[in-house]
Amino acid sequence: MSETAATTASSEPTVPGKKPMSNLAQRILFGVIGAAMLLICVWYSVWSFAAFFGLVQMRMLWEFYRMMRVAGYKPAALLGGELVS
Repeated sequence: MSETAATTASSEPTVPGKKPMSNLAQRILFGVIGAAMLLICVWYSVWSFAAFFGLVQMRMLWEFYRMMRVAGYKPAALLGGELVS
């Protein structure tokens, strides 16, 4: 199998006849889900909002550290609260 044929075969959708979700559609979907979760947490209690906000911040920090490592930097992850380097 040639290299171009292998590349073409791997980029096809896994379900025949169904196109994969676009990047914009994924962002809109997760934005709507995130906004709904935020509103529910704010409505439920202060503690649920604090927990939700803390989880979102941990995820953002983890992603930031990952991007810094890819760029060749060595962030002080332990000081930032990241448990796994």
